[in-house]
Amino acid sequence: MSQFGNCNYSNAEVQRLYITPWTTDLITYFDTGHTITSLGGLTEEWNEIVLSTATAAFTQVMNDPNPNGINHTESLEILIPNSNISKWLDLVDILTERYTIIFQDGNDQWYCFGWRFGTKLQNYSLDENRYAVSFINSFSAALVNSISENYVNLNIL
Repeated sequence: MSQFGNCNYSNAEVQRLYITPWTTDLITYFDTGHTITSLGGLTEEWNEIVLSTATAAFTQVMNDPNPNGINHTESLEILIPNSNISKWLDLVDILTERYTIIFQDGNDQWYCFGWRFGTKLQNYSLDENRYAVSFINSFSAALVNSISENYVNLNIL
């Protein structure tokens, strides 16, 4: 499958990042547009991945059309400096679960990633004394959605 375009739906720079385990009980509420106004059915708290020393970036790529339509591949990559065994043990804990992720992009807009099916950690590596981890989704109908800033302020921050 070849790539034929990048989406510019959100700014690639990620300023803030929150993660919680995804559940099949997750209920997503939308306004009359495509903005998520609320997430119901979550049983665990949101955890912040502090980006004071780590960095994160979000990308979207459209892939060649297939019989099911155009697919989009979304990726959220996090670079964590100064590798050590403690950080590795924390990463091992998240390798097998699916997550819902909320992030604030470089334009101060909030987005929800993995809301429909959850997203798994797909790639991880150790390079130049830092860990690189990537959450990747490849779906035709589960693009990242904007999420209400009011919901984020009241339920996550």
